[in-house]
Amino acid sequence: MRTKKIIFISSYPKSGNTWLRCIICALLNNQNGKFHFDDLIKIGLFSRESHFKHFKDLQYQKNGNLNFNFLSNHWIKAQQKINSENNKIKFFKTHSIRKISNRCFTDESVCLGYIYII
Repeated sequence: MRTKKIIFISSYPKSGNTWLRCIICALLNNQNGKFHFDDLIKIGLFSRESHFKHFKDLQYQKNGNLNFNFLSNHWIKAQQKINSENNKIKFFKTHSIRKISNRCFTDESVCLGYIYII
């Protein structure tokens, strides 16, 4: 069984992330290689609440988003949980670089690959 199954697609906003997600979705989700907009949801943001809801004491900002310090303290643990859930490779969209505020967003123990769009 594969232990690392996460591949991040990272870019600056408006630099081709969605375009690359469309290509990957067409290749992986459709036998004829045609893209369907509904498939884009299969490569979503890693930092959404559903990947962190199993942690106790979720912390939120005043605007309703998850607190950055809470998220960054649980990035690797959340990825470990995702890797343990099934044996499929999982792509995630992000606009984050690998290291933010001296904290690693991901590392070699949980991440199979990282695609940077420059």
